[in-house]
Amino acid sequence: MEVRDALLAIYAAGPEAVVTWGEQLVARHAAEMAQVVAKQGQLEQQVQTLTVRLAELEARLNKDSHNSHQPPSSDPAPDGGGRCGPAKRGRAHSLRKPSGKKSGGQIGHSGVTRCLVNDPDQTVVYVPATCAGCGAGLDNAPELKRVRRQVIEIPEPHPVITEHQAVHKTCPTCHTVAAGTFPADVTQPVQYGPRTKAVAVYLQTYHLLPYERVVALLGDLFGVAPSEGTLANAQTQAYAQLEPVEQATRAALRQADVLHTDETGIRVAGRTAWVHVVSTAFLTYYAHHAKRGREAIRTMGILTDFAGRRVAKRDAWPAYLGLPGAYALCNAHLLRELTLAPAASAGVGLDRAVDPLAADDAHRRDRGPRGGANRFARRPMRRL
Repeated sequence: MEVRDALLAIYAAGPEAVVTWGEQLVARHAAEMAQVVAKQGQLEQQVQTLTVRLAELEARLNKDSHNSHQPPSSDPAPDGGGRCGPAKRGRAHSLRKPSGKKSGGQIGHSGVTRCLVNDPDQTVVYVPATCAGCGAGLDNAPELKRVRRQVIEIPEPHPVITEHQAVHKTCPTCHTVAAGTFPADVTQPVQYGPRTKAVAVYLQTYHLLPYERVVALLGDLFGVAPSEGTLANAQTQAYAQLEPVEQATRAALRQADVLHTDETGIRVAGRTAWVHVVSTAFLTYYAHHAKRGREAIRTMGILTDFAGRRVAKRDAWPAYLGLPGAYALCNAHLLRELTLAPAASAGVGLDRAVDPLAADDAHRRDRGPRGGANRFARRPMRRL
């Protein structure tokens, strides 16, 4: 009744009072609508921001080693929980398309067959003594032919111990004692020779066997059991003796036309460090450094003076971008990044460009060095 009484009072006051009340009502309604529109704009902006953020998070979750530069060790576990190690890693995805050919050697390929040698180290002859038909002796029977079969076997390993003796003699004239001179590398009463240490360094450095397993392997195969300290000394000795090779490798890499670069993290004494690699088709240089970026690159001293073309094996790491010479990303990484692009950019049409690019790249790799310049086909690039 209060509202009705108020409206009747305004009506009784005359037309001017009704107009004034209506103007006030319209103004108040306009102010409320302005607030609603402003609030709606804020909510729409917030929804747009959250939508973009959601797309970024979904794209991050969809990334793995087959569609980004992430290492396989960071791939999600197949059951969807957390990250997985090598034992739980899901099936790898390949950009190659099925060829339709059966697995194994293809018709017309050049096979590799080991041939008989003409000078075997040992020959065992098997002569029949009696006839399998009548039992007669075959001692004086003429030889019809010989069928040769050869078995390749590694020699039975056993350590070879060489004793070095330095003879001491007394001069009959002046009674001075003269002694024979040991070789420069024979310094201890009992020690391991260079071949043993070379095999140990090879097993540790190239095959990445730890100290304990190298000691066990040398004992099982060769009957020698050097200590882990001996292996460490062999590594230090090899490092010093190979310095000229390292310097020559660095100098040759600086003169190359194209270099491939990459780096990967390792754990050293509980801290993250980095192994850097610079390589060509014939030379590879590894360097360990506590840093990943420019400081490590300056310490290596290869890329800072390099004027050729650099191909990075990963994403566009900023430390490489400020170096001299041309710069390119690895095609394999680009294709992996593009496999994620269609899902993240629906409607752009990148999904139609990825397959031709992948096919062209795979075709170039199949053709080998004769396939021409390392570039994408022009038509897929124009489509991209």
